Amino acid sequence: MKSVVFTYGRFNPPHKGHRLMIEQVIETARKSNKTPVVVVSHSTGNTKNPLPVENKMRILKRWFPNVTIVSSAKNRSIAKITENFNQNSIMVVGANRQNSFKFLPFKKVAVPRSNTAPSATMARAAAAAGNKNAFKNMTGYNLTNNLRNKIVKAKVKK
Repeated sequence: MKSVVFTYGRFNPPHKGHRLMIEQVIETARKSNKTPVVVVSHSTGNTKNPLPVENKMRILKRWFPNVTIVSSAKNRSIAKITENFNQNSIMVVGANRQNSFKFLPFKKVAVPRSNTAPSATMARAAAAAGNKNAFKNMTGYNLTNNLRNKIVKAKVKK
């Protein structure tokens, strides 16, 4: 079993706040001599989850090429994935999510969130409105037509 520092999220879409969280995972892993891991939710197909897991993982792997990035699946939940992590593993979560993972038996490190931090909800709204500058300010990458279409299409399905 691996001793890791990990985080789990929808990352829909990945934004600068997620990037800071993953940097915290990497730093905590370095200090504790553990492996950094990012677990990406496979959830898709609704307004909160417009992007397929492949898109999210591609962005995260571009940002962090040396970090293990895996996805959950319908038959592979976060609980199932973490069965491979030893009891000394650490979970890094946003302060607003720390109570969501009480069922996982790991030490939790909460990362505080400022009031001005970007959110996936705000990034999706900017994308849907076609506000490329706001989207890039929140995410750090360009809003392509393909990405915007996926977000808009999910909003229309609602």
